[in-house]
Amino acid sequence: MNQIAPIRPGASTEPLPEAPPRIAPMSQAAEEAVSLAVSAREARPDNDAPRLAAGQVAVVQEEISKRLAALERALSGGCDDPTINSWLMICAGMIGHPRDPDEMRIRFTALRAALRELPRRCFTLRSAKAVAAAHKWFPGLHEMLAILTPETDDLRRERARLHAAMNTFRAGPAEPPATPAEREAMAAAARARVAELLASSREDRARPGGDRPLHYSPEALLAHYQRTASGGGPFAKIAAFRVQHLRRQLGKDE
Repeated sequence: MNQIAPIRPGASTEPLPEAPPRIAPMSQAAEEAVSLAVSAREARPDNDAPRLAAGQVAVVQEEISKRLAALERALSGGCDDPTINSWLMICAGMIGHPRDPDEMRIRFTALRAALRELPRRCFTLRSAKAVAAAHKWFPGLHEMLAILTPETDDLRRERARLHAAMNTFRAGPAEPPATPAEREAMAAAARARVAELLASSREDRARPGGDRPLHYSPEALLAHYQRTASGGGPFAKIAAFRVQHLRRQLGKDE
């Protein structure tokens, strides 16, 4: 293995995380509401998004706001030189590179200037290992960007999608607040549903091949959303809209 060439005298380095910091996801219900809103707009740009109860609109918009704030933090700013130095040195230590220290110093200086605008979350041990797995010789800028940018590109696309969905929700007629008995009934139904899903998951894992991801058919999804819509609760209207979409997709409305 070639000796790692110094970047510059006294260059400081920073320890790198194994992977980018995890961004807490939205709830499944909020994700479903966003998907329905985006699907409705894509199908008919002049179409109103699914009508939600006033309380649901506030909850969904709050979740979207929190997720957007987390995405902004993840994508904001650039990266500091010591972190980029560390990342480049780790890459160089795992693959072949020029022996001439001056040539490596020139390369590192040029790469640092080009990579500073990327978020710090790009520079991890995982991405350095990906460079080493893809290249036997120290790569150029474009090859590095091909490995460094896909995750942040995905986050930027999600950010644009959430911004587009944020203001599409409109509140339906206000519903009277749930009574204590109704709240307790909804909580009991939720606990029962969680228990049912956990039991089903254990049964799936116990079967041969049960560790593979589950893929539900449109018919199974339709049955699930029909149960949710008929059972009432805070997301019954979203489920009802999904039922209509799946019925059209399966040709059951003809």
